[in-house]
Amino acid sequence: MAKELKISQNSMQRLLKNELKVKPNKFQKGHNLTPQQKKVRLERAKELLHLHERGEFPNIVFSDEKNFPIEQFINSQNDRVYLTERTYENLSLRMATRSNFPSQVMVWAAVTADGRSPVFSSSLVVKATYYRENILEGARRVMGT
Repeated sequence: MAKELKISQNSMQRLLKNELKVKPNKFQKGHNLTPQQKKVRLERAKELLHLHERGEFPNIVFSDEKNFPIEQFINSQNDRVYLTERTYENLSLRMATRSNFPSQVMVWAAVTADGRSPVFSSSLVVKATYYRENILEGARRVMGT
């Protein structure tokens, strides 16, 4: 905008802040739901609330898993390395490398109206059959569902 109006960037920032009273905001990520999808979600949530109020809540399992990569996390906006000069010799201090397929740990847990499952973790790549047969079935046995 500053270039289009042929004024300095500082002047543009001052105008936006002081005169127009606007602030810069970062974009947020979110699902792009259609109005129909939002309506269906609302109806399902209301039905679950009605079932709960009548004491007819079905034994629903809410589960989730998260993969945690085992590699250094770098926040390029906030992480800094303080050096007297930038040279080839101190490149290894300034470089944070990453691989295409880093080692990772998968953590899984579930909850129902009757309780929660034990937390499962694995450093192995979990295939669908192993997930069904060992994790889900094991949790079902432990939780008695």
